[in-house]
This record gives sequence, structure tokens and C-alpha cells, in this order.
Amino acid sequence: MISILITKLNTIISYMSFSRSLYILLFFSFLLASCKEDNNESQTKFDNDIETNYFSDYESPKHKWGFVDKTGAVSITPKYDDAKDVWDGLMSVNFEGRWGYIDPRGNEVIPFMYKQGYSFSDDRAFVQNFENEWLLIDKSGTIIDSISYSNFTDFVDGFAVVGDSNNKGIIAKSGQLVVPMTYSGITPISKNRFIVKTGAGYGVIDANNQTLLAADYDKVYPPSDGIFRVRMDKRYSFIAADTYKSLGSIAYDQALDFHEGHAVIEDGIYKVVDKTFKVVKILDADKVSYAGNNKWSYKRNGYWGLLANDGTTLTPPKYDLLNRFSDDMLAFSIDDKWGFLDDEGNERIAARFVLSWDFKDGLARVIDRRGVGFVNKSGRMAVDDKFIEVRDFKSG
Repeated sequence: MISILITKLNTIISYMSFSRSLYILLFFSFLLASCKEDNNESQTKFDNDIETNYFSDYESPKHKWGFVDKTGAVSITPKYDDAKDVWDGLMSVNFEGRWGYIDPRGNEVIPFMYKQGYSFSDDRAFVQNFENEWLLIDKSGTIIDSISYSNFTDFVDGFAVVGDSNNKGIIAKSGQLVVPMTYSGITPISKNRFIVKTGAGYGVIDANNQTLLAADYDKVYPPSDGIFRVRMDKRYSFIAADTYKSLGSIAYDQALDFHEGHAVIEDGIYKVVDKTFKVVKILDADKVSYAGNNKWSYKRNGYWGLLANDGTTLTPPKYDLLNRFSDDMLAFSIDDKWGFLDDEGNERIAARFVLSWDFKDGLARVIDRRGVGFVNKSGRMAVDDKFIEVRDFKSG
């Protein structure tokens, strides 16, 4: 049960006497300044000139990263220069300038020996040594293959997108290139399928580089509710994700993805339609966005409200900002304060925070009176607002 922290806030700043924008400016100015203070001496044994040059101007921050559980108790001592979230059972952390991997108990699993270390996904991680070589490793630290690419994505269903700024391809967990570096963009989607971008446009391929949908479109969006949304000549239409056949006979000025049988389209006015493209509801809105949890957020006269999947009003347009649902809660802002709506659009937590993030793992990160802490779904502070910087909970 772990999240990442830095250390306790040394100087208590009350937001009561500051505007939100000034508080945030002071908060992050303090954070940046604190990270530049002392230069702790790093390890001094270097194996090559690249490593020597790297550490010649490396500044180990005064404030260190560690981990807390959901009670706020320290579970791994803050001693790391940097740290990443828990992914695939391990955490990538930086100790005195070198990256390695630890388990949720803080035990070293892969030694601190790398210049860079990405998070694990699907039992694989990309690391860079101090010869500037990129390597693919498994959870034991065994090198699977050397990688001659500079850009990577996480592995999904046994495949990862690799490449550089201009060309992209796909590798398997063995490191073998299974889709050549012939695409300018690749987006993984479900069932080992990929949206690809070529000079001709966007299309869909499988992991064998077989074309499933010709690259004839200005844009292809990942499928939702079994349907692709596509754009051609600045108009939107829909394609079945299993047969790749066009759905409906009309292209729209604007369109959002289908969710639980409904989508929002716009052809002069916003409308909710079903999968037969029958109009279910005409919306009085200046803008509509998907809000998650099969809900829509809508804007009218400068303020945001919330709609059910069929377009029924859940909350009137009264909020300055609405985030998307996360963990069945939605962060909202009104009068420069932040609170949370529940799945029915009720104000579960009143607007009282200087700033809030989305709920993750049952808790939401917030800036309260003294610093950053976590609130639970009942509105109580589950972890005191005592941190200079803290990231979201993941896997507890």
C-alpha cells in the first residue's frame, strides 16, 4: 500500500491570506528552490568518460523521495533522488544519480547502475547504461536485448512501440522488431491492433503488419463501445471495430465517441444519438465533452454542468471547471475552490480546497491549508496536508 512522498513541509503557508494563483506560485517556487539547495556528494567511482561527465555537474537534491501507505505512515524511507510510481510490482528509483528497482518493501531488486530507468510493463523495462546504450531487461535484471531506438511506449499485450522522432515500429517482448519502422505514428489499441499514421493518413494494422483499415483518414480514434470514430475532410463518421464497415450515412461537423450505446454529435446543434443514429436528446449547450462513467459534461454561458448518458440533466451549468470521473468521483471548481461530485452528480465533497487532483485508489490529492495531503470519499483528510510534493496512490 504505497504512494510516493518527498518530505514534510518545513514552512507552513496559510492559503487564507493569498489568492489561489499566488499560493500555487509560492508553493511551486518553494519546491523548485528546495530542490537546488545542497549538492550532496554522489558516488565517486566512474567506469567511463560519459559517467564522469554526467556526475561532474550532477546535483543530488536535499529533499528525498520515499513512499507512504494509505495512513500516511512512511513505509520506505525517503532517501531517493527521484522515484516513479508502482508499476508491474516494482518501482524505478534513483539513488545518488543512478537508477535501479526496488520492491514494495524497499528491497533492492535490480542494482542502481543505470543512467535512466523506465517503469516495468508486462515484465519488461527499458534502461540506459552509462555508455548511452538502451537495453531491454526483465524483472531479474537480465538483459533481453540491446535497443537501437530512443523512444518507447509501455508493453501492451506483449508489444511495445519504439522508434525516434520520425519513424516508429513495434517490437515483441523478445526485442525482435515485428512491425518495421515505416510509420510516423503508432497508437496501441485492444487485441494486438494498432492505429498507424503514414504519409497518406491514418489506418489500422495488426501485429503482423497486416492492414485492417486502409490509411485513408485524416484521423482514426481508438475504438469505444465497439466503434471507431474517424475524421475525413474535417467531418466525423463511425466505423464498426469488428467488421471495419461504415456505420450511418451522415458525416457530422463534430462527434464524440460512443459510450454504452450513445454518442454526442453536432451539426449546428448538439444531439445525443443511439447506435442507429436516432436522435435521443437535443442539447442546449455551447460545448459538450465526455466526462467518464457514461456521463457528459456540457458548457452553457461560460459554466459547466453534467448530463446522464441519454442527455438528461444531472447538474445545472454552474461550475467553473469539471474534470473527468476517476474512481467514481469528479473534481469540480467553483469560486476558486475545489470539491467533488459523485456518480449521480451530487456534491459529495464541498468546494473547500485550493487545488485538487482526481481520485486514485480511493483517495484524492489536495492542497489544503498547510500543504499537500489526501482526502477520502467521505471528505475527511485521510493523510494530513504535510507534504511539499506527493504523487497519487497506486496499488495502495
